[in-house]
Amino acid sequence: MASLTISPEMLRAIVPSQELAGVSTATSPKNLVPGETLRALVTGYTPDQKAHLQLKGSTVIAESPFPLQPGDKLTVRVEQVHPTLVLQVLNPVDEESIITNNFIKLFRSNPNALKDLFISLRDLLSKENINELSTLINKKDIQTLPQLMERIIVSRSSLNDPLYLKESLTSLGLTLESDLKKLLADPSFRAEGEYPPNLKTALLNLAAELQYIGINNDSLTQGGQQRLEGLSNFVDHALRVIESLQIVNVLAQEQDQFFAFQIPFQCSDGIRMQDLFIETEKEKGAQGRESRYKVVLFVDMDALGDLAIEASLRGGNLQCTIKCPTPAAADFMGRSLDELQAKLSGLGYVAPQVQCIIDRDLPSWKQDFLLNHRLYSQNTIDLCV
Repeated sequence: MASLTISPEMLRAIVPSQELAGVSTATSPKNLVPGETLRALVTGYTPDQKAHLQLKGSTVIAESPFPLQPGDKLTVRVEQVHPTLVLQVLNPVDEESIITNNFIKLFRSNPNALKDLFISLRDLLSKENINELSTLINKKDIQTLPQLMERIIVSRSSLNDPLYLKESLTSLGLTLESDLKKLLADPSFRAEGEYPPNLKTALLNLAAELQYIGINNDSLTQGGQQRLEGLSNFVDHALRVIESLQIVNVLAQEQDQFFAFQIPFQCSDGIRMQDLFIETEKEKGAQGRESRYKVVLFVDMDALGDLAIEASLRGGNLQCTIKCPTPAAADFMGRSLDELQAKLSGLGYVAPQVQCIIDRDLPSWKQDFLLNHRLYSQNTIDLCV
């Protein structure tokens, strides 16, 4: 799609003029309806610099108030059909905003979408389902999913790895495109030329296989077709959930130097999601000084309930406050503060300060924290900001 900058004051219309190049009525697009949105391709120019537009299988000659180049792809809306066909060019940013807003809406309206995804995936990976699906698709594509689940969901065994949070996010596929970009810039980024397995790549491969089977396999029974359609719908939804997290973080980083992650933990009563936020705090007049980072972790524990951990870090200086909802929870956490401070000092932090306080209204504090960022406070998302 062409990247066009069109101000509201500029006439945003392309007027195909059939009589100028002798385009007959027979070759003009049929069944155009005012309000209809179409794709148009610029295929060339006439000697007097009018554009050839390929539209709905037909070619028309268009007058444009702004320059167009052969190969430009436009999204246009039919404004008028008679006596002259008028097509309004939709600014490409408008279309991108719609897509982005849909992802933001999914993220904000259903904060448990990722948790629901893992629960559904575990049901899908039951032995009975795998045996049924393996008769229709490559069994290897399904068998990789349980291994990825173990790497994404943090469990007691994961805690032995000091980089378990990074491992979880990478295995989910949040860094897939970033890793591909690094590899293109520097082939030695992956010495073996392979990426660590991740859920997004596995789902993309599965989606491609399901599409191929749906097109090329005419011998599917009705039951088999229904199972494949159900799996295909699940894969599409799962990809949207992962991509919504990616879009959210790209936008939040651009707006507020802010990252938002959801980390699944395996607790005794099932999967619980922990919300992790990382923010680079900007300070006026602080040129040349080290950046100050703020890390906020909202923890949902089966025994202690909801906790909030707020840490501020600059260089080797760390200040951390643990907010507990009840005196019992605060007392339990307080017993481990000395040990925690000693371990932080052992990691190189200079005289780390850790305290534990009681906050009986953590939901309100969390809401206030989120509303300080545009990602959560804006009703609409403006990509031009």
